[in-house]
Amino acid sequence: MKSQFQNSSPRKIVLRIGRSLFLLTLLLVGCTKNTLPTEIADSNVIEYPAQDDQYTIVIVQDKISDSVARKMARQKAAEITVKEGNRYFVMVSEQKIQVVRPDAPRAPGNMYQELIMQDSFGQESLGQDVGPNGAVFPGLRVVFQTYEDKPEGQDWIDACKYTKCK
Repeated sequence: MKSQFQNSSPRKIVLRIGRSLFLLTLLLVGCTKNTLPTEIADSNVIEYPAQDDQYTIVIVQDKISDSVARKMARQKAAEITVKEGNRYFVMVSEQKIQVVRPDAPRAPGNMYQELIMQDSFGQESLGQDVGPNGAVFPGLRVVFQTYEDKPEGQDWIDACKYTKCK
């Protein structure tokens, strides 16, 4: 049985490696803080600080519907809001993304064996580039901002509706 690389030309292999490195670079440069995302309890939830009181949550939709993903994102946003000593949060943005995750086991907290890609960049040929040990999943990326008091003129959410407040 031949591997997929034996059937590929050297040019295709170099292009695949280059594209993977480029995507990884985009991902790392896209973070506004120098902190790597951390995996939280559930392997389908990724959260990391964005800037100031803003945070990003990614829900990997592996057998998870859009409505359940939104509920999970709000639940996690509420937990982070309360943990940070605030009570209210506002959803700043929400978008559908693709998440590339290898199937191989990984060390806990080693999140960036995963790549998160926004929009349709590289989506056409991505399924073939992942290889036999990886998978592409739809995802939901939510950015939210926390507040101590109700923010005026915004659609705020009370974190205590989703989690126990102190």
